[in-house]
Amino acid sequence: MKSTLRDSDNENDPYPPAKRKKITSSCRVPSLMEIAIDFVASNLHHVESFCGFPDIVGQEIFRRAELMKRFDISNDGDARCLRLFIDSYGALVLSQLNLSGCHLGVNYALDNLLHFKSLEELDVSACGLGDSHEFLPYIGHLESLRKLNLSSNSLTDEGMRKLTTPYRVCGKGPKHLEICDISDNPTISSKSIQRLSSFPELHTVDVTKTQIKVLFIYLNMTLYLCKISIYV
Repeated sequence: MKSTLRDSDNENDPYPPAKRKKITSSCRVPSLMEIAIDFVASNLHHVESFCGFPDIVGQEIFRRAELMKRFDISNDGDARCLRLFIDSYGALVLSQLNLSGCHLGVNYALDNLLHFKSLEELDVSACGLGDSHEFLPYIGHLESLRKLNLSSNSLTDEGMRKLTTPYRVCGKGPKHLEICDISDNPTISSKSIQRLSSFPELHTVDVTKTQIKVLFIYLNMTLYLCKISIYV
């Protein structure tokens, strides 16, 4: 009888044991920490400060906010969100900034540049800065800057004077600057090298396609260029 009932049950069962498959879920349930990080990253405009947050938590929130594209510096609200992380974590979240060829990006970044105190590398090549752009003296106040690319910007010695004045006159600015690219600025002359030499840690300058000649470098090597490698 038992066997008969089992067979009868099988006949009416649309999914007999032989045809049943083990169902496994491919969806992972997010942890409470992940939910909290997503929530904070989505609501950065309500955050006053990250001071006191553990670095590892701040980095995770930053990565999540970055995926959500929350750091558009052309938007005042998004720029404020970026400053929240910079003020609290510095180089952990922003040590390099590449604006090469971004004419509008330079203008958008101008209001926030002084907040980027942790910047160690800055590329503003081919941004059409010229000598009168406000960006130059701002760069001169970035105290952590180590590598700077100013190539192809129609700069002259006047522009380089503005860039170096904060440090040469007041001792404030990128005193740790090591590498500077001023190539493809055809009217820059040896005066700019003299001004750049005031940075004590500078060791490499690219002067390709400028007015600086090999003869000048040779004659002045023993005066103030002995510590600098110059590429022409």
